Amino acid sequence: MREGRWTPASIFGDAPGREAYALKLREPVYCVAAPAAWAGRIGSAGWAEIAAMPWILTPAISTHNRLVTRLFEEQGIEPPQRHVESDHESVIETLVVSGVGVSLLREELARELAAAGEICIWDKARLRTTLWFVCAAGREEDPLLKALFALLREIWQLPEGTAEKRAPALAA
Repeated sequence: MREGRWTPASIFGDAPGREAYALKLREPVYCVAAPAAWAGRIGSAGWAEIAAMPWILTPAISTHNRLVTRLFEEQGIEPPQRHVESDHESVIETLVVSGVGVSLLREELARELAAAGEICIWDKARLRTTLWFVCAAGREEDPLLKALFALLREIWQLPEGTAEKRAPALAA
């Protein structure tokens, strides 16, 4: 993608790079969720046992997948090899609830499902990431984008001045 040509979008992950003008929307927390029927297996499982279970992962290019990979690499363990893929949160939720495998779910959703007895949560891991809304640096003064950023600040109840150009590399 050529500088200044990419479409405004929401992304999860590390701070966008200098080529982006970014608005930090929130910092969701993810936890490891498993089917409710697996509570006995999950409760006593260590990192290697969790990694060996069937997983529901997003495609390799996604932040969700990178979170899972980083989670296990930080423990010195190979990321899950047995998995099915889905790129939609509601499908992942349904697959976990129906007993297909383990996955990361947003903590607030996982807590609701656990309280309803539909899943169990492995309590040894919590991951925090950041949700950004970004556009190419230099486009932030475009009237449509300026209005969109103002609307996002209002909807997300963010103070003025929360969008900024960022220094690290743009997350794909």
